[in-house]
Amino acid sequence: MRRGISSALLSLPLLLMGTAPAWADDRFLGKWTDSAPKNNPMGPLDITSDKITVGKVTYEVTQAGPFGEGVLYTVNGLNRKTDPNGCGPTKKLSHIIVRPKPTISNATYSAIVVTFYAAPEAPKPDTLNEMAVCGEHPFGRKE
Repeated sequence: MRRGISSALLSLPLLLMGTAPAWADDRFLGKWTDSAPKNNPMGPLDITSDKITVGKVTYEVTQAGPFGEGVLYTVNGLNRKTDPNGCGPTKKLSHIIVRPKPTISNATYSAIVVTFYAAPEAPKPDTLNEMAVCGEHPFGRKE
């Protein structure tokens, strides 16, 4: 009995090192409503750890890391043949950027802007290629 406990304690640090989570930012996870439904409706936004759904379009994504105050996602797949948000030579998104929009200090809602990006290289906040930006759209939710 004593031997089993000591061997389990010795292997615990190894297990912990192997299961350390990668960088993750969950501030933007969840459901968001379209903040521009009359001008250019896209439908609701739902962000999970591995998918971003905009209206009826679902992108398979992975978090690529921070992007200024927001998060950069790499697009790995799409639930349809054509990408309605894509642009450029491939007509497909390569990245999705989610950033917070400023709100007043006592606001009861949060606001974000989603940038749809299509370029082979991942964008950086200081060198965002405007030619590769396919569009931006605001979303919000109550706290």
